Amino acid sequence: MSTSFEHDIALIFAGDGCHTDLVSVLIEISFDSTSVTSKPFADVSNLFSLQYEQEVLLASGHIFRVDSCKLLTNNIWCMKLTLCDDRNPIVTSSSDYFDVAILQLLEILPKVSPKTHKVNDRLLQWWRFYAEDDSTELVKINEFCESYRSDAAIRWYTKDSLLYRLLNTALRTENIDMIIDFRYFIIDLYEQLTKSHLDYVIGFKEQNLTVYRGQKLCLLELIRLKHTIGKYISITSFWSASLSSEVALRYAELSEDDKKQCLQSVLFQIDIDMTKLANSCKNHIFANIASLSCFIDEKEVLFMANTQLRIHSVIKHTEKLWVVRLVLLNQDDENTDEIRIMNRYLKYLTKMVIQNCGENIWSFFKNDYKNEHIPALQ
Repeated sequence: MSTSFEHDIALIFAGDGCHTDLVSVLIEISFDSTSVTSKPFADVSNLFSLQYEQEVLLASGHIFRVDSCKLLTNNIWCMKLTLCDDRNPIVTSSSDYFDVAILQLLEILPKVSPKTHKVNDRLLQWWRFYAEDDSTELVKINEFCESYRSDAAIRWYTKDSLLYRLLNTALRTENIDMIIDFRYFIIDLYEQLTKSHLDYVIGFKEQNLTVYRGQKLCLLELIRLKHTIGKYISITSFWSASLSSEVALRYAELSEDDKKQCLQSVLFQIDIDMTKLANSCKNHIFANIASLSCFIDEKEVLFMANTQLRIHSVIKHTEKLWVVRLVLLNQDDENTDEIRIMNRYLKYLTKMVIQNCGENIWSFFKNDYKNEHIPALQ
């Protein structure tokens, strides 16, 4: 992120606040010279020809505290931030897996998109682009065009097609263009999964629930997970798990190509205390979707993108299998300072974006978080 020591220079980049389709914002960042931070920032003005801009460059990954946000008399918003020290509980309890931008977008989508049964043409364009000349996939696309309705979102998500892969790739790679083009389908999934979640929780009679997810990860990713034990993570894509560990382990089995790439078999164990689910379930929407799925025997439990978890442990269970134990956030977690601050910040940011961007909300996200490349499917 580029900043400047010069207030007037920053105002030039903010604009005059007179454009109807843009919001002018001046961000003031306070630094404590004694702060300890692993993310670098530096005065780089001597490295460029435009030295008068007095540029200070901050590496990505910094965490800031929002101190205030107010409208100045000249139609320019002023947001005051403070750079968080690495010793701050907000930083020590978060991790590189906690993506505020995606959390914000997923929070906003249902609030600003109208309810509709229509099929988004842009979604179909993405689907056809990746399907290319695959006749089997093209048949599925035609079926989707002819028969899709909102109450069939989960069924379509579980079909063996490119649709779920495209959606999760868009979310995982933060491709804002794709996410916005898929927004109607995301909202349908969100609403159907929310209804299923409420029905599932009401009908569940046990105190605890454990589900399993099999996956293949590189060793570097596992090491990163080990270094975030005790911290919170958010799932930016939809997550499929199973009530059966045997079913989950099938998805962790390594092929010869996987072994050549040094991938590791990983079993995620997700523990849920059903008695401590908070009244507001937006951060932990999940449900047993076996009756709605195309694969009933898999005993599938689907987690909504934006689900928040805590990493409990990462162990090498056998020579061929790692086990990562996760705990779904509950009321106790949501009462911690860092989660309260994060939720307050997201609520405030969502309100400000909706109020001040109006119909140009999608331009706001595309301009701020745009991902230019077409991602490879995984």
